[in-house]
Amino acid sequence: MFSIVIPTRNSAKTIRETIKSCLDQDFADYEVIVHDNASTDNTREIVKSFRDSRIAFSENASPVYMTDNWNRALERAKGEWIIFLGSDDAIRRSSLKKLSNAIENLEVESIVWSQCLYTWPTFGLANQANRISIPPITKNIYISTIDSHRDELMAGELPSLPSIYYGCISKKLIERCRHNGNFFDSRTPDLYSAIVMSFFTDHYLRIDDCLTITALSASSSGTAQLSIAPNLEVIRNDLSALLETSSISMTLQVPQVDLKTTWVMDCILLVQAKFARTKSAFEISTNHVAKLIKDEILDEGGVSLEHQKILSSWFSRNGLEIDFDLASPVTEKNRILNSFPSDEKNLKIGQFYLLDTIQFGINSSYEAAQFVDNLELVYPLLNLDHNELVKRTNDYEALLDELKQEVEQLRAIVNINK
Repeated sequence: MFSIVIPTRNSAKTIRETIKSCLDQDFADYEVIVHDNASTDNTREIVKSFRDSRIAFSENASPVYMTDNWNRALERAKGEWIIFLGSDDAIRRSSLKKLSNAIENLEVESIVWSQCLYTWPTFGLANQANRISIPPITKNIYISTIDSHRDELMAGELPSLPSIYYGCISKKLIERCRHNGNFFDSRTPDLYSAIVMSFFTDHYLRIDDCLTITALSASSSGTAQLSIAPNLEVIRNDLSALLETSSISMTLQVPQVDLKTTWVMDCILLVQAKFARTKSAFEISTNHVAKLIKDEILDEGGVSLEHQKILSSWFSRNGLEIDFDLASPVTEKNRILNSFPSDEKNLKIGQFYLLDTIQFGINSSYEAAQFVDNLELVYPLLNLDHNELVKRTNDYEALLDELKQEVEQLRAIVNINK
C-alpha cells in the first residue's frame, strides 16, 4: 500500500538511522525505495548492509540534479500512497498504521501532518544543533481546503499544504500532476509538489500529529541552499554544478536565488505556465516579487556574493531600485533558519515543546522518533496548567487509595476462605 521513498546523495553519516526507522513499523504492507545519486562516500554499502526484502535499492551511474534524482526515485515506487523522506529524516513507528486508518475512513488523495523538526549534532549552524521542536500530538484529523492557503502563498511563505515530503500522496493524484512525464519540475522539488497538487485538488486531510521527523544535518540540501554557512559550501557547490546540467524548468520572472519567497513565486509561476489552469490563478507582478525579496532579506539576513550579483542584475533589468543591503544583516555568516528558543524561559511556546536533545540522550533522527513515540503517551498531561495537573494528581491519589482498600478487603476474604 505505501512506498517510503528516500532519494539520497552522500548521506553515509545519517542514512542508517533513517532506514532503521523505516523498518521499525507496526504495519506490514509497505516498501522502502532508496535511490542513490552516485554517492562518493559509502552510502551504497550502508544501505546494502540491511539485507531486508522490504528495501529496494537503485542508483545512478553518474550524478544528476536533486529534482532529476527525485523523479527517478519516484518511478521506482509501486505503492498506492507515496511518502518521501530525506536521508537524515525518520518516520515514527505508528505512522503507517495511523495513515492506513485515516485512508480507510475518508475520501482523500493527499495528507499532511504537523512538522517535528530535529537538528542533528552535526548540524552546522551556531546554537541550533541538538534541538527538537515537537508540535501538539492529538487524535484530531479534519478536511481542509486548498483555497485557504492563497494568502499564505501570495505572501511568499513556505506553504503548509500537503507535500510529498512530510506528507502522503496518492499515486492517482501524482499521475494527474505530471508534465512531460515528470512529477517534479523545479529547483525545489518538495515545494513544487505542494503547489502543483494545489492546482489539481480542492481539499486534503490534515492530521494534528507529527508522523515523521524532519531533520537537518550537515548533509541537508535545503539547509545548504538557504544558509551561507562555510561548512555547507561543498553541498552548495555540488547542487549548483548539477543544476547547470539539468533540464528542469525555470522562470525569468523570478531571480534564481535561494530565498524562500523566490522559491514559492517560482513554483507558482511555473505551474501556471505549464498547466494553464484558471481555478487557482495568481496575479504575480515583478513589483510584488521584489517586495517579498526585500522583506525576507531585511528579516532574515542577506545572501551569498554570487546571489547578490544575480539579484542586482534582476532588479536592474526590471528597472527597480535596490534600497536595502543585500548582504546584511547576517548573523555569524549565515541565515538563521529556525528560531529555536535561546533560554529556558521560552522552552514551552503554546503547545510546542522545544527541547535540548543532549539531556535526553538523543543523537540521531531515529532516536528522536523513538523519543516522540514515548512522549505521545504523556503529551496530553504536559499541556495541562498547574491547577488542573494538581487536581488530576489528587484524583488519581484518591483512586489509588480506594484500590488499595479493595485489595486489602479481597486479601482478607481470601485468608478467611483458606
